[in-house]
Amino acid sequence: MKKNKKGKRRKRITGIITSLCMCWAACVVSTPLSVSADEYILDNNIITLDEEIVSDGSFEYRKIYSDDFEESFAIEGFASECSNDFSGELTIPDSFSGIPVSEISKNAFSGQTGITSVVIPESVDKIGDFAFNDCTELTDIKMGENVSKIGMSAFGSCISLNSVSLPDNLEYIGPKAFQICINLQDVDIPSSVYDIGADAFFKTKFYSDLLEFNLENNFVIYDGRILFRYIGNDVELNIPNGVELISGGAFSSNETIETMNLPDTIKSISRSAFDNLFTLHTLNGIDRVSYIGRDAFCDCSSLDNITISGELDTLMSGTFFGCKSLSNISLSYGICEIGTNAFTDCTSLKSLDVPESVKIIKNDAFDESLASVFIGNSECAFEGCPIKSNTYIHGYAGSTAEMYAIENGNSFYNLGPSESGTEVTTTVLGTTTTCTTNTTYMTCTTNTEYTTNTTNTKTTTTNTVHTTKATSTTTKTTTSTSPHSTVTTKQTTLENKKMDVDDDDKITVQDAIMVLSVYSKHSANLQVDDDLYSKSDVNKNGVVEIEDAVIILQYYAMKAAGLI
Repeated sequence: MKKNKKGKRRKRITGIITSLCMCWAACVVSTPLSVSADEYILDNNIITLDEEIVSDGSFEYRKIYSDDFEESFAIEGFASECSNDFSGELTIPDSFSGIPVSEISKNAFSGQTGITSVVIPESVDKIGDFAFNDCTELTDIKMGENVSKIGMSAFGSCISLNSVSLPDNLEYIGPKAFQICINLQDVDIPSSVYDIGADAFFKTKFYSDLLEFNLENNFVIYDGRILFRYIGNDVELNIPNGVELISGGAFSSNETIETMNLPDTIKSISRSAFDNLFTLHTLNGIDRVSYIGRDAFCDCSSLDNITISGELDTLMSGTFFGCKSLSNISLSYGICEIGTNAFTDCTSLKSLDVPESVKIIKNDAFDESLASVFIGNSECAFEGCPIKSNTYIHGYAGSTAEMYAIENGNSFYNLGPSESGTEVTTTVLGTTTTCTTNTTYMTCTTNTEYTTNTTNTKTTTTNTVHTTKATSTTTKTTTSTSPHSTVTTKQTTLENKKMDVDDDDKITVQDAIMVLSVYSKHSANLQVDDDLYSKSDVNKNGVVEIEDAVIILQYYAMKAAGLI
């Protein structure tokens, strides 16, 4: 099943340094960057309103960026002078200033009672929360085929709407998306949809007809494949074969179900589908599921055992939040991401094996009651503080897990090298570090070359060998000299003020994050303090670039490993 329409993944550089960078990247791309409207000032047809919003006199726009930093515009709504006068058919423009319009923003046209129909172009991918909420005279929607997401209450309370044709590329219908569209009867939901929020069609003729038709068997099912609601009181429940998608809120707050058996046909469990199902103890067939929405099992406080396998690649935010009885969960290879609060308040979960396939663990993923966690991926990225300081971390020598433990005060158990014979080389400020692992230990060698500024130039090379085995460390230092210079193993010249960007007298990942933030703002033509910009130019080449952050991260990694 398709989980990301565009299927785009951020490019990752291998090694320790990249894993640290991913934490920053995950934060930056999750929030659209704004671009100063100053760049449009030369266009006489464009009105500058502030640093984020621009207008063509009819509509207002905000520049946004996709995960791979492709720019587009979100339409914010009518220009102020047009907001109260519009009536009739609304055609959303497909571009502004030559740049595509890809999104209709939250509340963009909410409460515009003069709109009778709306045409949404092919350029639009997302319709935001409450975008057309309470447009009471809206009767017709022509939706472009590239719309993949309809937000919460996007068309809520559009009481004149009687039919809607949803595009074949649609993937997500938000909670209450068409709620209280009391005359909406004709709805065709395409098979591409894999997540439907709770009450998406509540108080519509479409839903009431489904309810009446399915009243006898206690299941409210659309087209044999989408389960909207269970209204029975069984203790053990068999979901009918043919059901592919369980909608949000389908079992919320049910007070009888203890055992549930999912059918062979099941593919998706939507956001909050089992929310507050306090009695659920056993769930069979979840290994067949390829998508689970956020908060899907939130507060299923009796659920004690889960096996995740199959094609599932992401545990969304809050997936098992508040599952207080969950003491055993098996995550199979294939899971790539563990989301924010995925296991928060799972107070019975004491140990967890995180498979090698997991590339990122997000903030507050685990509860403080977790005693130990095994990290299989030596380059796993950690966003924020996903593992509490009292949790014992098991990981590989030189891994990001070890660095996380050092930085956050966790006890760390060394499982040995991540991969025998693996050689990783990094270079920074004339220093080359090469790390090689064998079956029992990792060896790192640092070579630094210096050249004297004399007529008879000589070169001095220092080799430092750092060996880690289990929990012990051995250091062997050699120093070679020439008639003109002497070099020691400690490169004290590296630890200097120019890398301490935040002026806290420490060189940490936070300094690199600050540099990357300055780089992003400057690239987007946003105002950056001159002094901060100068500090962020670590290599002093006159411009802030990603290379400046990499220099800091390389130094930090080497220092954490005891190499400098």
